Amino acid sequence: MPWQGTLFSFNRNTVMASGPRTAGVYALWRNERWIYIGQSANIFERLLEHLSEAEGCIARERPSGFGFELIADAQGRQAREAVLIRELSPVCNHP
Repeated sequence: MPWQGTLFSFNRNTVMASGPRTAGVYALWRNERWIYIGQSANIFERLLEHLSEAEGCIARERPSGFGFELIADAQGRQAREAVLIRELSPVCNHP
């Protein structure tokens, strides 16, 4: 199943206002390019970590958008993350 999550601008103000402090799967992108798919018990904290990273693939790719799907179950998050990585092939999830 393709991305079913929300769509927001990836910047500190939007993450502070809209980033959920709960579990789920999240995606980062720029234009039509999928940059990263991840999962976390606290999406808000993880997105702030990505925003503060100065180096690495995500920083180089400069995502402009983010979204999330809320999934409380850890196994469900891992399974959904794996499906999205396989379907969307984000550049920073592959070595």
